[in-house]
Amino acid sequence: MEERQIFLLLSQKGIDNVNLDMLPFEQRKNIYEKYGDFFKDEKGRAATYISVKSFSKAKNFEKIKERLIDEIEHAGVEKRFKYCYYCSLLLNNNEMASFFEQFINECHDKDTDYSDFYFNLKKELDSI
Repeated sequence: MEERQIFLLLSQKGIDNVNLDMLPFEQRKNIYEKYGDFFKDEKGRAATYISVKSFSKAKNFEKIKERLIDEIEHAGVEKRFKYCYYCSLLLNNNEMASFFEQFINECHDKDTDYSDFYFNLKKELDSI
């Protein structure tokens, strides 16, 4: 199966619903890294979820870290501090999370539920 077909399958069914375990790890790693990079210029929870999930399946901690830091910087400008808080927790940066926690009650996304986003990605990151 060509990479293009696999990317189409990932897009149609979702990264959580496609199993590529039959492929050798290096090939899966390459596919997941490229797929995660498709969302490099997109911001927000959905694109970040797909990117981080892809990079975690590729076991690429550097790209995960880069994506989450980029998201924190972007969301901070938009005063979405609750989202920044959860991204900080995914980075295992408790000091940064504590900083953002101070502002959650007055932020733009204080009523947004990020629990699925956080717990699904945390589970993925913990399995690496």
